[in-house]
Amino acid sequence: MLYLSTTDYVQHKHAPGDPDANRFYAMFDHYLAELDAAGAVVAVTADHGMNAKVKLDASPNVIYLQDAIDAWLAPDARA
Repeated sequence: MLYLSTTDYVQHKHAPGDPDANRFYAMFDHYLAELDAAGAVVAVTADHGMNAKVKLDASPNVIYLQDAIDAWLAPDARA
């Protein structure tokens, strides 16, 4: 498992659709494709975004990684 903490640097400097942001995403996509071709399981997530963090009932508006892995792989797999 990799945690890449500086991958959002570009987004703090360049708006979506900016040529520099697009070049960064093309490069990032290339590396993800290489990992996929090598047989790695690739999942990409973000630490923040532009969506509401809670539902109307004030419960968290999130997908828990462990729940997704349990459903996809097996209940004894761990994130």
